[in-house]
Amino acid sequence: SVSELHIDHADLVPRLAAGDESAMRVLFRSFYPRLCFLAEELTNNEAQAQDMAQESLSSFWQKREGFKDASLKEVSAFLFTVVRNR
Repeated sequence: SVSELHIDHADLVPRLAAGDESAMRVLFRSFYPRLCFLAEELTNNEAQAQDMAQESLSSFWQKREGFKDASLKEVSAFLFTVVRNR
């Protein structure tokens, strides 16, 4: 949607922590391909990699309120750590 195009990265994490679903779509589009790439490097299995990337983003969403004071870099580190630890 048009409103999603105007989410400033500085506003993204607070909006995510507040449960903003349009911010989550922005995060998904930004990180899902890279998370899949890492997971596929680790597993050599595309379907499993996609599941791992989805689980990472889902795990973040469940814990989002704890990230209200976090930076996007910290969110990124969390997402990639979840994939690596699966």
